[in-house]
Amino acid sequence: MTPIRMLLLLLTISLLLAACASTPRAASGSAGPPSGSRSSANALTNSKAQSAINRWVARFPGASISVVGVRELPQENAAVVDLKITNLRWTVNTPYMTLNQACPSCSGTARFSRYSDGRWILSTLETSEGGDWKDINIDAS
Repeated sequence: MTPIRMLLLLLTISLLLAACASTPRAASGSAGPPSGSRSSANALTNSKAQSAINRWVARFPGASISVVGVRELPQENAAVVDLKITNLRWTVNTPYMTLNQACPSCSGTARFSRYSDGRWILSTLETSEGGDWKDINIDAS
């Protein structure tokens, strides 16, 4: 082997070793979530949402509301919960009359807010039949 070929071979090996040394590798045993991601312990589960909904709907005898699913909105520190509503009846008072409203079988949504301490609070609830409740403030624990 000529000295020039030997020099080219050594140069090629040096470049390959340098490239391998600069490539980031995953540390062994670091199988946790990336830093900054939220823990699943702080997630709003169907059962936590159902617990808060049950406490709210107890004000309406004979009504029942079931949680269909939870969609978290991390960028808003909120979650939207889809609901199935049965036999919900309420009264709306206007300056001119009182309206009796009913939702024998309808859908709805509830909105939960997440606080910095990890608590989820039921904030609002709406039905597809026009029911709209704000400032509910029930802890989903």
